[in-house]
Amino acid sequence: MIIEKEIFGQKLSYEIGNIHKDPDLHRVGYDSPLQQVNIESCYTQGELYEFVARKEYDMHIFSDVYLNSDFCNRLFDDSYCVYHHTYCGYIWDFIKNEIHDKLIISNSKEIFYPSKAWWIGLVYRILHIETNLSSKILAQKVPFEFLDSIYNGYEEENFTNITDLICEFKDIKRYKVEI
Repeated sequence: MIIEKEIFGQKLSYEIGNIHKDPDLHRVGYDSPLQQVNIESCYTQGELYEFVARKEYDMHIFSDVYLNSDFCNRLFDDSYCVYHHTYCGYIWDFIKNEIHDKLIISNSKEIFYPSKAWWIGLVYRILHIETNLSSKILAQKVPFEFLDSIYNGYEEENFTNITDLICEFKDIKRYKVEI
């Protein structure tokens, strides 16, 4: 499905549902070693969002509940967490006790595309790494609805450019990691 949308004053066209993963992780766009660990944590969180979208939960509610969860803020936001490298189904099994009673199955007749959910989860994690803001604060500063509205099928775009735009638009300072 081809969509045309105006974002940040630019008219853009894109196709929904065609995100693919680059096996050598170059498309995240980090030339410096933002550490493969961090890149893998971005992919893992994206895969968790995709996993939950496939279960047909309301993604707006899931994202808010997850980003404000104890698991996300205490464990996943840590610089190293075993869950950064874990299959998303295992993470789901771990966190569902904490968040399941707050989730609802989407009653929308529109499908929330899993590729879009993956992108939103991945962008939230990249923003966490680049700004050093907790997931809870990111949920407030960059609401799910904002990322949902700017999703553009950026599979060919450098994610650094996207996070630059988001940080500029939302007036968020970047945190420079020295390695």
